[in-house]
Amino acid sequence: MADGVYNVKDYGAAGDGQTDNTKAFETAWSAACAVQGKATIVIPEGAYLLGPTIFKGPCKGIMVMQVKGQLLASTHLEAYNQYWLHFQYINGLVISGGGRFNGQGASAWPYNQCKKTNNCKPLPMNLVFSFVTNATIKSISSIDSKFFHIHVFESRNIIFDSIKISAPQDSPNTDGIHIADSTNIEVANSIIGTGDDCISIGPGCTNLTIFKVLCGPGHGISVGSLGKNAGEKDVIGLKVSNYNLTGTTNGLRIKTLQAAYSSSHKGSDAYDCCTRVVMRRRAAAPMAATPAGKNPAGATARRGSSTCGRCLTGRTARGVDGTHRGTRPRRRRCPQGRPVARAAPPAGVPPAGEGGDPTLRRTARRR
Repeated sequence: MADGVYNVKDYGAAGDGQTDNTKAFETAWSAACAVQGKATIVIPEGAYLLGPTIFKGPCKGIMVMQVKGQLLASTHLEAYNQYWLHFQYINGLVISGGGRFNGQGASAWPYNQCKKTNNCKPLPMNLVFSFVTNATIKSISSIDSKFFHIHVFESRNIIFDSIKISAPQDSPNTDGIHIADSTNIEVANSIIGTGDDCISIGPGCTNLTIFKVLCGPGHGISVGSLGKNAGEKDVIGLKVSNYNLTGTTNGLRIKTLQAAYSSSHKGSDAYDCCTRVVMRRRAAAPMAATPAGKNPAGATARRGSSTCGRCLTGRTARGVDGTHRGTRPRRRRCPQGRPVARAAPPAGVPPAGEGGDPTLRRTARRR
């Protein structure tokens, strides 16, 4: 084995599609993570079955994962918490190689109850990046995730380039890329088609850039829902260009709920969002800002609330053209006039951040 190169087969991995390779991958990661400089983990051609796996730092050097084969997620749901492959606390990460991350979601989608009840357990996501800095994820594919395909949380300076994400149009909650509480994230030159948002953006995001992305089927780009929980941070600096949508339910959507249940319960807003040269074909609602809806536990979000005015601050749309299926190509459910009085918080609404990743409880039942 060459210095700095760690082939998972040297640690007992078998690419036969049946052997559980979780321990072999974890051992290879641990060995590479302890090396100063650049360490490359090689996953050669083959099909590698994996259960939930954590690739944890901090590491002593830059970690490179070269994926040439296909990684298969275990179908035993009882083994999972929230994630399949979780990269965390890493400064300097590259994942590339043209390989595929197959979540085998068809086995799990019938168990997704998040559209029916608020008291649901989210299914595992394919790839999760939490507390990751200075990363490049390029030339890989994610298919049929059980839940979100890629989830980015509390991370900064990550580039997603030439990514392919796919799941059936009727697969539930299979967002392509979900970003929350992160800064300087770029998605470029990618193809995303799922049963939910191609790209979804939660509270606390700043300086996001999306360009040359083909979306469809799916729900387009969604910001929010915003304003559900006290202490949420704003979304600031979203730039979208050369974004093509085909057969999506929406083009660009900002979803907000009532700004606050009380004067001390402030939700989040979206500022400085710029959309340029967006081309979409057959989108049902190419542009939408929709604050009307329901807050958690059934508290009605009233039209004309103060969130509505702020969610559109600094947002521009230029060069938007194409066709649409509906009769109104642009919706803005934000009546002009004085905001209504804020509603009192419903009994039993928990504060944000209790139990696991706080964005999951918001996003799993946001629709």
